[in-house]
Amino acid sequence: MKTLLLSTLVLFGAANYSQAQTVTYDLVFDSLIGLELTSGDICTAPFTVEEAKMISGGNMWGGTWTSTNTGTATSVVVDLSFSYNFTVSDRPTTLNGTSSNMVDPGIVVDCEQGPMLSWVLDPASYNAGGLNTFLVDYAGSGIINQIDNLPYPGDPYLRVTVEYSTGGASLSELNPNGAELVQILDLMGREVKFTPNTPLIYVYSDGSVKRVYEVQ
Repeated sequence: MKTLLLSTLVLFGAANYSQAQTVTYDLVFDSLIGLELTSGDICTAPFTVEEAKMISGGNMWGGTWTSTNTGTATSVVVDLSFSYNFTVSDRPTTLNGTSSNMVDPGIVVDCEQGPMLSWVLDPASYNAGGLNTFLVDYAGSGIINQIDNLPYPGDPYLRVTVEYSTGGASLSELNPNGAELVQILDLMGREVKFTPNTPLIYVYSDGSVKRVYEVQ
């Protein structure tokens, strides 16, 4: 097997493939900005669930988290649910102080559990491996909106889901001719998983092979 691979090896170069990794960050109250705790639902008793409301009408609010992955962020989504919300126009957001996407606060919600919202942010300013701050701007809105705990362990108020592109190769990728990558081998002809800083041989479904050495 080794002799055959090395004798038919005709393509050389660095790989430019990616693998996706998805990480979630649950933001509890201590990670929130511009919000304060109610004594529970501000609308009805008994006040047994502490919800978070804007400190004042029209302020910016959001949260912070520390990224635990050093890949490149390709998608950033913030999940939340209002229990009191009368601002129905799209709102601007920032990620790490840089303008991001407009987000839709959804339908009017008056003292009840609203639908889960997923706000899609622009990942261009995401800080992989460091602190991140998301804010939504409610300037011009005099309503003190309120968000509810999410149905996840620990009762977070915001869940941030980040998809990272991490270097390497997966067996679903194609060569320039459209052939699928079916096997990764070391120089001894043994099947292995992708490992950076290691000479590897990619074998494709059309019989072609390529020698790869990706530095990370």
